[in-house]
Amino acid sequence: DTAELFSRVAVGDGVREIRIPASAGIAGAVFQSGVPEIIPDAYQDERFNPEVDRQTGYVTRNILCVPLTNHEGKISGVTQALNRRTGDFTAADLALLEAINRQASNAIEEARLVELLERARREEAHVVQRDDPWQRRCAACARQPRRASSVHAMQVQAPDAGLAQPRRERVAL
Repeated sequence: DTAELFSRVAVGDGVREIRIPASAGIAGAVFQSGVPEIIPDAYQDERFNPEVDRQTGYVTRNILCVPLTNHEGKISGVTQALNRRTGDFTAADLALLEAINRQASNAIEEARLVELLERARREEAHVVQRDDPWQRRCAACARQPRRASSVHAMQVQAPDAGLAQPRRERVAL
């Protein structure tokens, strides 16, 4: 959502983050087009940004770049493989990285959904706690040791009559 692509790169004992515009370089081109690319000689491709190599001390020879898409086909990023050990990247390498990306995309999507669910649960618990007179008036009970169950009586304001009425409920304390 920031119109940037970023990568974390191991540098010495630490990790460095590199950010580039989502339209820059080979990664940006694949991100924009959604078409995977095999680049046999990075420095011969005019889209290649050698500045990243200068920043990291890495020398990129060849690149395999694949878009990362969700189940709806929306592109959320790219995956790059750099410097095949022997020769250039092949169609088989491309198929493998696309398969890895599908799994990664599913994992990312699931993690986002779990995060949304957890956030909704926290917000719901906060709203219930804030709006429920039982929760507000019984805060002292939370500090007592828990027992299997007990009967707890408290005064609750009846919303329609405006009168305090005793309320008895079985709750775990």
